[in-house]
Amino acid sequence: MVEILGIEDLQAMEVDIHVACPKPENVDLEQVKATVPIGRKTAQAVEGGMKVKGLCVPNFAPDCDQIVVANAAVTVLIRMNL
Repeated sequence: MVEILGIEDLQAMEVDIHVACPKPENVDLEQVKATVPIGRKTAQAVEGGMKVKGLCVPNFAPDCDQIVVANAAVTVLIRMNL
């Protein structure tokens, strides 16, 4: 962004994160926002994603016979004075 758009203050960008997963109440939104290194961040979790039956390997974890998929969309808004 710095080289292409000439933006000097990367913290001025707005970053909005949407996470869709089977149990949105279990998503730590502060941890999600912490993964984004720049900008003013917002995050929300909604019901979605996918949960399907999988193969359990007890050496990895107990009760691990489900595959849980979360989808995330990240929108970056850059306000420019042209």
